[in-house]
This record gives sequence, C-alpha cells and structure tokens, in this order.
Amino acid sequence: FVISRLFLSSLFSLLSRQKLGGEEEEAMERREREAAADPPEAATTSGSDDPVADLVSPGSSRRLKMVTEVVRRLRMAAEVEDFNDRDTIFSHLLADLAGEVSTAAAAAANFKAGGGPTSEGKGILLYYEAIAGELLLNDGVEEELQRELFSTFERLWASPKATLCFALVTYKLLFLSERDLGKRMDKYTRVLVRGMKHLFWSDLHTDSKRFLSLFAFLSDEVVLSDAGIDKLGSNCQLECARVVAGFSLYYFGPEKVAQIVSSFPASANLGFGVSTILDFFLKEIAGVIRKIKCEAVTVAYLSSLYRLHELIPFKGLSISTTARVQEVLFTLSQPGGPYYAPKAVRVASREAFSRIYPHGKRLRALFKVLTSILHPAYSLNLVWGNCWLVLRKFWSSWPWDSVRSIIGRICKPRRRTAD
Repeated sequence: FVISRLFLSSLFSLLSRQKLGGEEEEAMERREREAAADPPEAATTSGSDDPVADLVSPGSSRRLKMVTEVVRRLRMAAEVEDFNDRDTIFSHLLADLAGEVSTAAAAAANFKAGGGPTSEGKGILLYYEAIAGELLLNDGVEEELQRELFSTFERLWASPKATLCFALVTYKLLFLSERDLGKRMDKYTRVLVRGMKHLFWSDLHTDSKRFLSLFAFLSDEVVLSDAGIDKLGSNCQLECARVVAGFSLYYFGPEKVAQIVSSFPASANLGFGVSTILDFFLKEIAGVIRKIKCEAVTVAYLSSLYRLHELIPFKGLSISTTARVQEVLFTLSQPGGPYYAPKAVRVASREAFSRIYPHGKRLRALFKVLTSILHPAYSLNLVWGNCWLVLRKFWSSWPWDSVRSIIGRICKPRRRTAD
C-alpha cells in the first residue's frame, strides 16, 4: 500500500511539472512573438534604457550599430566577475568578428561585394573588416562611441582574448586615422601588434587563413608604405616588420615574398640595410618554423622555402643566417628530439635541405642511416625486425623443411586397420 501511494504521488508531481513546463514554453514563445513584432529601431532611440545605444544617433547606419553591439558586449564582459564567464563572452565575440557577412546583411548595410580576402581568397567580406572600416570612416563623427570603445578595452586588457578583439576592431583606426592620441598611441600600438601576432599564430595552428585581410593590411598599408610606417615608433616599426617577415611565406606564398623582399624599405630605424633584408626574412621564417605545431602548415612552409630559394638564391646570406636555416632543416629531418617531427615533416625537410644546400647530400644520407640505427627507439625495432626475418628464412630453408616433414610424419597418428 505504501509503495503504491509513493508511486501515485511521484506520477502526479511529474505530470504537474510537465504541465507547468508547457505553460512556461507557451509564455516564452508568446513573448518572443511580441518582441519580434516590435520595430527593431525601437532599441536605438534616444529614450532607450540601454546606455550604449545612447552613444549612437537615431539616424546612424547599420554598420555603426555593429560597433555599438561590440561596445555592449565589452561592457557585459567588464561587468562579469567570473573569469570563465568573461572568457566565454570574448570567445563568442571573436567567433562573430571572424564570421562572414552574408549577402542579405551586406545588402542591408550597403557593403561592397567582395570587400576583402577571406580564408580561401574569394573576396567575401568578414565582420571585423566591416567594423574596422566603419570606425575609420566615421572618425570624429561618433567620438563618444570611440572614447567608450577604447576606455572599455583598457579595463579588459588583463583578459588574454581582449587584445585579440582590440586588434580586430581598431587596426584601421590606429594605423590610418589622423587623430592625435598622444602618449597613448604607443601603448595602443603595442597591444595591437601583440594581438595581431596571436591571431596569426591561431591561423597557423589551425591551418586556416581567417585573418588574411588583417595581415595584408599590415603588410601593404603599414610596413611597405612610407606614410604608414612613419607614424609608428622605432620599436613598433621593427616589431611590425618582424611579423610581416615571419608570416608572409604562409599567407602570401614564395612568389609574393620574393616581391616583398625586393621592395622592402631599408629604413635605418629597422636596424638593417638593403643587403641584409633576405637575412632578416629568413631568420624570422626559421623562428616561426620552430614553433609551428601543425604538421600540414610545417610541410607547406618547408615546400615554400625551397621554392623561395629558386626565386631568390640563398648564396649571399650571412654565416649566422645560413647556420640557423640549416639547423632548423637538419633538426626537422631527424626522428628524435627536440621536435620529434612526424614522417611527412622529415621527408619535406630532407627534400628542402637537399634542394637548398645540395653539397653534402650523401654525407647527410649516411648520417641519417647511422642515427636511425643507433637511435634507441628505432634500433630495437630494427634489430627485432631483422632477427625475425633471419629466423623465418632459416626455418623455411631446405634442411629444416625436410626435418619438419620427418617430424610431421612421426608425430602423425596412425590409423588402426580392421582385423
């Protein structure tokens, strides 16, 4: 009797919860329909309760309202005390900024079709390009919004992903704007370059080119432009040049890198002259190859490196640069540490080494055989494999074959004949 009472009470409570849940879902759907029926411009009027919406005039474009949405999310992240929640907000903001603008959104916001290169180079506009371009076009028009944007970013720079969002949103405003930010300009540019480097590294580690447009802007409009690079300090100039030199082989390919080397500005602030530009590029490329964690990207870098050698021979390099390039190629061609390169990387590294430095190819091949034999991880497998082959051949030879046949006839049970 007690068990039946308990069963009936639990069943009644379950049915009541389902009924309440259905009523809540219907109320939620009714509220969503009412919210969808309201005009979308009602949230951006002057009498809105949102403090971020008051920064934008009622007649502002939809593109500028996207900047308002970025500021709103930054304020949301600043108000959150939990680190994980703040990191989640920045992750969603980064995903939205790196997303592609759809055709309907581009037509509604009056974007130009094919505004910039994407991961596949098809000329599809990305959201961070549109927002950065809108900040530059409206420079001085919505000064309160820009002031709020920079002040909110300054409060959130302790978060690792805040610098990434800062680089995606403000790169055109800081590099191309005529506004005088005073002493804060150096601080902003340092944070900007640091965020750019992290974004480019994320592309390398994921084998994608989502930030190709950002890199092309840094290369063409800043480093290779006299008007763009003169706005920066000496340390920032050198850091931007190092970023362009290290990642250009991945984003542009060897043909474009050869053109960049020939037209690279030999400025005194960069610390090198015309004769050492190729040295500077190869040192940075070798440093990038050391840190890549993606096998496909490493193979692509190595194949592009020897194609760059075919376009610009590495004969005039300094001794230190030659030693650094050879050290990277030789280490990646070995199965052991410190990189423990997979087979595809070892094969690509040996091929690049033999094409760039053909002298000593046989000696390196002999050294590879000796190291593969003496390496502990490979010597045991090699010894066991060779011993097993010898035993199989010896056991299948003619004397042992006859012995096995005799032993088989002796051990074979005989059938008894019927009397």
